[in-house]
Amino acid sequence: MKNNVYFLLLVFAFFSCERIIPFTPEDSDPKMTLYSLTSVEVYGPGFGIMTDSVDPQPIDASLSQSVGILDPSNPIPLDLADIWVVDSNNSETDTLISMNTGQGFFRAPNMKVKTGHRYNFYAKYGALDSIFATSFIPATPQNIVINPLDTNTGNSSGGPGSGEEKPYISFDIEINDDGAPGYYMIQAYERLVNTITVPEYMMYLESDDPSIISSGDRWSGDMSLYVSNNLFLGEKRIFNFKVIGYPEPDMQKVFKIIKIDNDYYNYLSSFDLYSSSGGPFSQPVTVYSNVTNGLGLVSGTSALWIAP
Repeated sequence: MKNNVYFLLLVFAFFSCERIIPFTPEDSDPKMTLYSLTSVEVYGPGFGIMTDSVDPQPIDASLSQSVGILDPSNPIPLDLADIWVVDSNNSETDTLISMNTGQGFFRAPNMKVKTGHRYNFYAKYGALDSIFATSFIPATPQNIVINPLDTNTGNSSGGPGSGEEKPYISFDIEINDDGAPGYYMIQAYERLVNTITVPEYMMYLESDDPSIISSGDRWSGDMSLYVSNNLFLGEKRIFNFKVIGYPEPDMQKVFKIIKIDNDYYNYLSSFDLYSSSGGPFSQPVTVYSNVTNGLGLVSGTSALWIAP
């Protein structure tokens, strides 16, 4: 159930950028918009959950028809579209079925996500151009080590511009890269000690490490940090980051390390820029898309949960 909720939230976030930007006459024609994020999650030793006990993730997607930037209406869900996926590793094909939500959500009834597999998506609807996109599920991050360092309780609750130091716990993360190009997304969560639940409460992060990509403001930080493996392909590297907040003895910090491809990172970074460029004199920002003849984003990720 939690996966379904996560998927719906993810799609709603995606829908917020479905307008065609920047506006030009050739962009005014509607396009099919496809979003699908296929993911695999693994739980490391000490986390409390056996990976083998978790069902494989289904393949979900959403389809809609875009609207022009001057059109005040919302994108149009395409529940009656035809969409199918082909596993290029074994030529298996599965036709996605509408989830009958009225929001353009689809799910493959038989195919499940597997690491190392490439999934090709095809969709068609009426007179709109047929679309194509592909995603690859990277290998799950392995040999990741996270160690706590120092703790700083800060000097006040403070806030932006106050000049006061915020509380944090500092960590080192050691990444042994597998040599496949991409990015590592770092997320921190909190759960009660002596529990084995998958937490949903995310912590804010920040880092002074020049190799870590951060876009948060000075006070609140980021919900995710990014590390490109471009400079240490196939090698080991140690990075430092901080989890913002007061240390609490009855709470445990756990981490999710996600391997993402360049397409997904380009989408996230361009969407962040788009979201922060709403001024009346700002230049239009194009949100990254890897869908041929359409709009949207199709990508694959793999994640490792760690409880230091």
